[in-house]
Amino acid sequence: MEQQLEIISYVGAGPLLFGLTQTEVEGAVGQPLRMEVNNLGEKNAQYRAFSLRYSATDSVLLEIGFTSSTNVMFRGLNLFRDPQALRKLLHLDSYSYECYGFIVLIDLGITLTGFHDDDKAQMAVTAFALGRWDGVKPEPGLLKPAE
Repeated sequence: MEQQLEIISYVGAGPLLFGLTQTEVEGAVGQPLRMEVNNLGEKNAQYRAFSLRYSATDSVLLEIGFTSSTNVMFRGLNLFRDPQALRKLLHLDSYSYECYGFIVLIDLGITLTGFHDDDKAQMAVTAFALGRWDGVKPEPGLLKPAE
């Protein structure tokens, strides 16, 4: 049976809660398949069903990434299986914008890629900790759904 994870805005998904240390996360979900460090000194942990990013300073969980191979839910919406997911999410968010190829939904605490350009091979969802995208926020309302 396929595992299903529910994203809760600014909280996490399943046992993966923002603010947990790397040690606490690994106690809950085990060791990653691969661990790398990015150019900011943040640790990127790769698991079968998701990827995680930890802060460079205190190794706390900042992001949880999912690809379309994972059954991910958000407020009852199956993100990868509902063809109207992007439109529905945009209606829920009052502060959404595109940045670096990602649709950033600040109110919801998630980013999407591959949804807005219908690139199924690149579809991914990332849940993020509060404040994570604050450094690149444009003016509100730059990206809204078509009526």
